[in-house]
Amino acid sequence: MSRASKNGLTAGNSQPVKTLSKYATEFIATCARMASADPGFYLLCVVLLTQAVLLALGVLS
Repeated sequence: MSRASKNGLTAGNSQPVKTLSKYATEFIATCARMASADPGFYLLCVVLLTQAVLLALGVLS
């Protein structure tokens, strides 16, 4: 029998915001690392980050 899921900091393993922010931070860090290694990737990373922000805000659907 499984425990009932709670909200907030006591939620155990079901913390989607924490997981999403972790992946977003890793994505941004990877883009920054790639952009600093080769200037040609800078524009690509800016476009990808802009697209990700617009998707998160719901502008693109």
